[in-house]
Amino acid sequence: MMRQYALYHEDWLLSTKVKQAPWEAFGPANLGPLNNQALELYDLNTDFSQSQDVAARSPDKVKEMKQMFISEGKKNQISPMGASAAA
Repeated sequence: MMRQYALYHEDWLLSTKVKQAPWEAFGPANLGPLNNQALELYDLNTDFSQSQDVAARSPDKVKEMKQMFISEGKKNQISPMGASAAA
C-alpha cells in the first residue's frame, strides 16, 4: 500500500523500505518497482518481530523472492505497477 511492496512465502518476508511519506501521494511511473527500491528480507521463523534485516547476508534468497514477486504480479495481472498512490 502507498507504493510499498511485500511478498510472504514459507516464513520469509521480502519488503521494500519505506522511502516516502504517505501524504506525498503523486510520483512518476515506476515500471520496475523492485529495481529501484531498497529491499529488506526477514526470516520470520527466527525473527517474528522483523527486527533483523538479513538481505545483505542472503542475496540469493532476495533474488529468489524478487523473481517470485514479479511472477506473482504477472500471474495476477497487477503488473506494471505505477508509483502514484493517489491516481
